[in-house]
Amino acid sequence: MPTADGLSYFTPTNVFGKDTWLPGAYSQLENTPGLFFNLVDQQEPERAEGRNTFFKLDIADSLGQGMVTAHGGDLPEPLDADWTEGKLTLARLAHTAEVTMDEWEMMNTQPSAAVPVVQMKQEKAVRKMTRELARQTHMDGTGQLALIATVVTGASPQTLTITQTGVANRNRWKWLAPNRTVVDLADPTTGAVAAAGKRLLVRRVNKAAGTFTAQKVGGGTITSAVGQVVTWSGSVDLFSSGTYASGEFPGLGALMKYGSAFLGIDPSLDPNWDWNPIYVQGTTPGTPQNLSLNRIQTIYVPMADAAEDGMQPSATSGHSIFSSYGVAATAVAVLSPNIRYANPAEAGHQRADFGFTEIEGLGLRWMSDVHYCANVFDVLHLPSIKFVRPISPRQGILDFVTNGSGEIWHLANARGAPYNQAVPSPNVQGHATKYRSYLTGLFGMMTTKRNAHGRLDDVLELAKPTDP
Repeated sequence: MPTADGLSYFTPTNVFGKDTWLPGAYSQLENTPGLFFNLVDQQEPERAEGRNTFFKLDIADSLGQGMVTAHGGDLPEPLDADWTEGKLTLARLAHTAEVTMDEWEMMNTQPSAAVPVVQMKQEKAVRKMTRELARQTHMDGTGQLALIATVVTGASPQTLTITQTGVANRNRWKWLAPNRTVVDLADPTTGAVAAAGKRLLVRRVNKAAGTFTAQKVGGGTITSAVGQVVTWSGSVDLFSSGTYASGEFPGLGALMKYGSAFLGIDPSLDPNWDWNPIYVQGTTPGTPQNLSLNRIQTIYVPMADAAEDGMQPSATSGHSIFSSYGVAATAVAVLSPNIRYANPAEAGHQRADFGFTEIEGLGLRWMSDVHYCANVFDVLHLPSIKFVRPISPRQGILDFVTNGSGEIWHLANARGAPYNQAVPSPNVQGHATKYRSYLTGLFGMMTTKRNAHGRLDDVLELAKPTDP
């Protein structure tokens, strides 16, 4: 019998009372590896065999130059040029995906309900590994995502505060993303990670307050200390033995870090003085200030002085400008009084060029990248930046580990202790409970012309990200 309010029309057996699901799953995640990664990836990589490959770097002219008098005489004495030795170190990245026995057995049913589940997990593993390659490509090889600013202790979850200043922390919100990052809190000197600071899943970020909320995987207490380094989980403590060390490969952040060693070459040692990027800070280092034509020239002039041909960076020399969208927005706002338009007669094809010789500025393409370091204006010599990959990869960048029959899914035994901890033999249950696939690959990045790259630092950004 229908009730007075008519609710009988919405019983579970009625079409209006039935739940239905659209097939598959939708993603709200940004997964692009970014423009810089894609442009470098388009170039033929350097192929290396083994984890360490050495190379010779020519750093000086042939110096057997001289004059001969009009009456003849001896020719100049030869003087061989100096050279130095560098090292390419490949980092091994890995990712594990898992399906339960229930999901696996569903593949044997007529509808094959688990097929899209398994496919989704494989695709997510590949996307995450690609994102990690992009992250390390932009970073300095230390694995440092942020620095802890306050002491926190208590049961999971906890909200941690991080520092808001300094070049090392400018990328914090590009990679500390909710439900996308598992981090450790590492000692900045020893690299040690205490149990209360290990495997913390980032659940929320508050950009305005400079905090993120972390949940300890498996539960337990979370403890932080001022000065601790936020790193991707397992990228530091497994490689540190009393001294901080990271297993990540050095990327653009290391290449552009003035005064630091890169690829095993230390610019503070003779004869490596020129093994440095061209680096210009703001009037007050660490304090962003507006971009201007004068500021841009402060990076172009020393780059011209360091160039082999003595010319400023140009499109023909292979240089391009890179920045975040915030720096590009600053350029549009600050330089807008100088805007003029190329091709004014072509409707729909007019281009603002800010008074430069081309739209991007002084003859160079200006490209913005969602992952790019904040507050910098970089002029990069793209042809000299390459990825380093194995000499004989099986599947390109990344490989699924296979068994003897070529299967990528491996049986995993039930365990009686949390992941990544020693398991006493009585706690091993001895039967298969899940399948796992392992994605892995060796990767690195290099340049052969470090002083062909320039960075104008401390550039003000417009439209800084805040919480919604």
